[in-house]
This record gives sequence, structure tokens and C-alpha cells, in this order.
Amino acid sequence: MMSRIINPGWFVFILILQVIAVTDTFSKSIARPEQGKNHFFTYCSGCHTLRYAGYKAVGTPPKEAERWFGKTPPDLSNVARVRGNDWLKSFLSGFYPDVHGKFGSNNHQFENVSMPNVLASITSTECREQVVDDIVAYLIDVAEPVRQLRRELGMYVVLFLALFVCGWFMFMRLSKR
Repeated sequence: MMSRIINPGWFVFILILQVIAVTDTFSKSIARPEQGKNHFFTYCSGCHTLRYAGYKAVGTPPKEAERWFGKTPPDLSNVARVRGNDWLKSFLSGFYPDVHGKFGSNNHQFENVSMPNVLASITSTECREQVVDDIVAYLIDVAEPVRQLRRELGMYVVLFLALFVCGWFMFMRLSKR
């Protein structure tokens, strides 16, 4: 009865398509954090540190930063884990010109922030959004360094489950004969 409802050939075909889709999704998302790393070191590392990610030499020394900005800029190693990627994206995209602001700009997400709009030099909205997405992807990878390993392992688990289910269907079909 089961073999009439679900043809195992179609089932295997659908599982293979799902594995290909999962693999394609993983391969497309690998390049973005690397671009985000380049953008981070271009726009953010002048002030912010990644102390817990192994980059001890980046950022402004704390005493100088406190003298320049009024307080030490936060370490961004765990900001993606603490605040979340949606908050980060809103924060980096939320700057607007403000003549009363400390650096000529302010932020919708975090009012009176002691940070200039470092992405103001990017005039194209599409390019700025891509840079923000890349930086957020990099900060997520910095906060969770084993994320890529989990993705790769997940692909193998899905493949194993697909082969296991296919083997189970074949076993059930052969046991009825």
C-alpha cells in the first residue's frame, strides 16, 4: 500500500533536490562574511576592537579613545550574540544628519550615540545596504566562530538522513515481496 502512495523514485529525486538546494544556500552565504571582514577593517576597526576574536592590535587605544569620544568604544566581538543581527542592521542603517549631534549625525536605534556615521561616504543606498549586510554577517561569524562548522556538519546530517530514509523505503518495499 505504501509503495502506491509514494513512489520511492520520486521520493529520492525530491531528497536529492533538497540536498542540492541546501548546498547551494550554504555556498552562497560563505563569501559575505569575508567581504564583511574587509569592510569592518576599513570602516570600524579604527575605533572598535575584536579582542575576543584574536585581533588584539586593532582599534584605538582605550585612553586615547576615551579622550577623543568621551568613552571607550565597545568591543564588537560578541555584539551580534548580545544584540542580534536585526539590531545591528538597524543600528548601522539608522544614522541620519543632525546638526546638534556630537559628530553631525545621530541614530534612530541608539539616540545620542558617540559614534560618527562611518558609512556616510557610501552614496549609493544599495551599496550601503550591501556593506551593512556584509559587516553584520562578519560580526555574526566573529561572535559564533563554530557556525560555519555547524553548517557543514548540517549538510552531512541532511544527506545521511536522506540516504537512511531511502534505504528504509527500499527495505520496506523488498520485505513485502
